[in-house]
Amino acid sequence: MSSRIIDVTRSCNGSENDAPVSLTHEKQLQIKAAPSPSNLEGAAPYVELLIPLLLRWLSVDRPTIAILPSLNGNDDSLDATSLPVSHSNTINPLMDDVHDAASHREVENSLELVSTSSPSTCEDVIGRTETMNDSIPEGRKEGALSCNATSMDVMFGSATPVGHSSDGHDEHDDYRTMKRRKLDCDDTMLKSAKGNVNVSKVDDVRDVDDDVNRSNTQNKEVVDQQTSLFGDDLITAVFANPRLCDEIIYHPRTGDWIREGVNMLVKRGSIDDNDVVVQTAPIIPVVMPISLESLARKIPWEKIRSDAESKSLLSQFILQLVYAFEFLDHRPLCPFVINARSFPLKESLSFLNSYRSIHHRENPGSLHVMLTELISKHCPDILHNEEDEHESLLVSDGYAFRPVEVSESIRDCINGDTHKSGRKAEEIYLLSRSMYPSLDVDVEAVRAILASDNSQPKYYSYLALCKDPLVLMKARATVWKSYDVRNILLRILKGLMSANECIVMRSSVTQDVALEYLTARDTIIVRCIVFACASGSVLGECERDVTPCANCMRCVNMVRSIVTKRRGIIAALVKQSLPEKCIDWIVEFVPESFSDAPIIVALLAEKGLLTATERLTVASAGLQVTVALSPQGEQIAKDLITASVAVLLESFSLVVGPIGVPVSVLREENGRDVTFVCRKAMWKMLDIFSSISPQNIDLKNEACIALSKISALCISENNAIVGISGVAATRRKALLKEIWEKCNQSNTVLEGATQT
Repeated sequence: MSSRIIDVTRSCNGSENDAPVSLTHEKQLQIKAAPSPSNLEGAAPYVELLIPLLLRWLSVDRPTIAILPSLNGNDDSLDATSLPVSHSNTINPLMDDVHDAASHREVENSLELVSTSSPSTCEDVIGRTETMNDSIPEGRKEGALSCNATSMDVMFGSATPVGHSSDGHDEHDDYRTMKRRKLDCDDTMLKSAKGNVNVSKVDDVRDVDDDVNRSNTQNKEVVDQQTSLFGDDLITAVFANPRLCDEIIYHPRTGDWIREGVNMLVKRGSIDDNDVVVQTAPIIPVVMPISLESLARKIPWEKIRSDAESKSLLSQFILQLVYAFEFLDHRPLCPFVINARSFPLKESLSFLNSYRSIHHRENPGSLHVMLTELISKHCPDILHNEEDEHESLLVSDGYAFRPVEVSESIRDCINGDTHKSGRKAEEIYLLSRSMYPSLDVDVEAVRAILASDNSQPKYYSYLALCKDPLVLMKARATVWKSYDVRNILLRILKGLMSANECIVMRSSVTQDVALEYLTARDTIIVRCIVFACASGSVLGECERDVTPCANCMRCVNMVRSIVTKRRGIIAALVKQSLPEKCIDWIVEFVPESFSDAPIIVALLAEKGLLTATERLTVASAGLQVTVALSPQGEQIAKDLITASVAVLLESFSLVVGPIGVPVSVLREENGRDVTFVCRKAMWKMLDIFSSISPQNIDLKNEACIALSKISALCISENNAIVGISGVAATRRKALLKEIWEKCNQSNTVLEGATQT
């Protein structure tokens, strides 16, 4: 436990008129500031006394910490005026008759004036009393003892029943008796030194010291937990009262109060073994996950902006959420921690951000700063979601679209119907997200998107979607054809990808493993989007008739952002033998694909990595990307053309086929005709050579050299079959002639010369 103390007998605002707060005064404060007893039903009686102290403690910014003489090394500069006002009021009466300067400093040094963010303990109060008793002259001894006894009685006296046994006996009666005996014995020791009392009583004093020390060790944790402003009893009482939660949620030190409460909790049942905290007992937090989930379901989100009771309920939820989040940060492996992504973190942060001034939001001890730090550590994607920044600007016309209605509007849109409200599905989706938690709206939307005509919508939890965003790729083609539903799908997919990336990076053994998984995931997503766009699934026939060159710019933006972030995706896609339409779409709409040119060159250089057909397919796609995007890097473009041409020349025998047998005899393991695939890739490459701009001198020269080599191979193969007759020889000669003519045509376009 922390050994720092809090002077609960003084106001935290440091007013000059502060006076020692008596027990009667505390009851008066209770009537004014604390909730009614009915709101604290079932709480311990001393909790009602601590609530007004808590409200005063929370209502001010972090106080300036008085530097101890032992820390600053300048004892002579310390006087009573340098102490906080609340503590100076306690010391000044004791200073009136003190004439010895050394005694004066000794009394001042006895007070440990530290930050009031730590609980008071019995051991601190008694230790302070011992030091003061030794320093105060005899004439002021009685008053000093009375003052300190009053301070202790406020927290540990009869007005604060620390705990009772099952038979009604106060477990700490003996402790309080020994405490008072301690004060009497201190007085006895002083009189003994002056010869006014029998010295034999000194042994009794030592016995009392030993008893008090043992009692301190046994009762320290119980007293701290039950009488501290950060104890579980007070936290439970506050969390159970929505009105009180609404009152303290914006106090500048509410975050500090919760943080200290969690710190006190996690230290319970732990021992320090060579500066290493060893857990010796299970820790059960005040807020359990199931109770927090139950409270979240009770919040009427549509009434938050207009109903005070609903706002208080949300304040109660946010306080408990931050407490559970802080406990998760301290004990992530505890079975009683929450999963933060299952709760409306973004909405909670927006609520704290909208109802208070910037001064209070940015206070280091505020709840807003504390929640922001926790989200930044565990769920940083929530803070960096740019699309959510503009949702708060949407204003509904007085009707709140529930998440279930979002699901209905999506199904109506897929079926070609109009929602009963007359609004579009995407508009209803955005309005619902501006009113209700985004995770609830997204779950309902995903259920409708993945539903089929022959089955009921399946239930997906938001956490399950974050762990596997690829489930959205199961959507039907009708979903991609609907403009509104497609935008909803891509919007949800982007948020789930960000959340999944954070989860993977935190849970993977190494960063390389995480990046490999994320690259494979993004490759699947890009392949699905590219195929949907290139194949015509995104735009319906009616739309293509009106705007034949139109394309979904949201799809384009998403693919470009993924390709920019993950290098190697385009190389992986061309290796998977994408259809020509998909390659054409990538070259036209994704200029960032040129960044994978060095990876494609490396793939073509390693002969053992790819099969013959895969190498020629990759060479064809790489050549297409290079010619279209060569201005981004001429040297890389030249290297890729050289590598592609080398692969084509090596595979020329597969293009023309074997001699004496049908050309379709060569098959891959999947049954594909090797000759057909290679021949198709070759024709594509020859067409690409023709598309090189004559102004690009370097690429034009490389292309002319390649075409000349291919023409020479055609002539060589044709001479090899001279004198051979038959249908196969005739077809082979016709193919070689066709290839030679194509090379001649391409060279003519490039203003080159062809061998004859």
